[in-house]
Amino acid sequence: MTLDADILIIGAGPSGSSSATFLARNGIKVLLLDKSCFPRNKICGDGLTPRAVSVIERLGVLAEVTKISQRIDKAKIISPKGTESLHEMKDIDDGSTYMLATPRYDLDNVLLQNAISQGAIFKDNSVVKSIDNHDEHVSIRCISEGVEHNYNVKYTIIATGANTSLLKKTGFMHQTPVSINAVTAYFENAHHAKDCFNFHFNDVELPGYGWIFPLPNNRINIGIDVIPNAIEKDRKFSGNTRELFENFIQTPYMKEVLKGATPCSKPLSYPIRTHFPTAKIFNGRTLLVGEAAGLVNPLTGEGIDYAMESGEIAAEHLTKLIQNNTPPSALKHYEQALRDKYMPIFNASNQFISCCFKPFVLNQVVASASRYKSLNKTIMKVVLGLQDPPKKINLFVMISKIIKHFKVALFNPK
Repeated sequence: MTLDADILIIGAGPSGSSSATFLARNGIKVLLLDKSCFPRNKICGDGLTPRAVSVIERLGVLAEVTKISQRIDKAKIISPKGTESLHEMKDIDDGSTYMLATPRYDLDNVLLQNAISQGAIFKDNSVVKSIDNHDEHVSIRCISEGVEHNYNVKYTIIATGANTSLLKKTGFMHQTPVSINAVTAYFENAHHAKDCFNFHFNDVELPGYGWIFPLPNNRINIGIDVIPNAIEKDRKFSGNTRELFENFIQTPYMKEVLKGATPCSKPLSYPIRTHFPTAKIFNGRTLLVGEAAGLVNPLTGEGIDYAMESGEIAAEHLTKLIQNNTPPSALKHYEQALRDKYMPIFNASNQFISCCFKPFVLNQVVASASRYKSLNKTIMKVVLGLQDPPKKINLFVMISKIIKHFKVALFNPK
């Protein structure tokens, strides 16, 4: 039997295209499929954390992505009662920390074209219908423009993001996991600083938050995330995130931001999968990357950095398997690498949400962070994914630490 490629990747978003790029660089023959034609729209918050910027640099397209992005050097966190805390990213680490905000329409196309330039073969309009794992290969059946195609490869990567249909067909998932519910919309000519993103805990359901990301061409991305169980069943919203979004943009703060602004899109809702702790990562010769594996930060809803990072890790392990002709059971090392890297983040983030996404605690933390640099720096590192939340969190300990910051500041305000 003749193989069509070494690796077939399903989904050409950040995780799929990153996997393809790193594999192709290593001399692996890659076939990349997607159901859409590129460039295509993708609902997202559009923020790229410093971690994401680092992977984009390793992919070799940082200069190109920067040209189509808005650079962000500041972050404003607003507490439930409206207290504002402004953070300068230059104060973190070596002073070179920053974010980018890039519409996914542009970002994903750059990442895809980069994969193609490295040698990956791309086929659009390809809807995968089945994946069959065999002892020595994987068979994939797909439909492209009404024509059936069959491919045989050594390994398959599923990089389909939040879409669960293929995962259910292939036994990776038996029921749809609980997800963060998000809504976002674009506006232009709004009154918002071009170099600052907002993180709102005011006028939103807790645990949840709102955001504002500035984009190129005087546009902004506004959205909200509602973390599971944020809305009680007996409340009038009944989980209607579109209504929550409309309420958010009608608040006094947001009305000032949007005074004279023009909507560029209707509000669109989407799920964010954060089920990584319970996700099945590989099956036979097929493995998952990115949001298909539930790799989205449950605290911030950020997943582009994890998508590209997991693609890089998958490429490293698959390259070794193919070059050394190692049995597919060695994919357990890929799963373990993901568990080692991300489980501490997920465990700590979920505990942080449970203990600290409460009005009193958030009000105290944000107020203290606006006055004391050490706490300010710690919070920003957590928000930007540069530091994990504390592994063990206790409300009494949290409050005592805040008090300690006040006491220390009396003698050393800097």
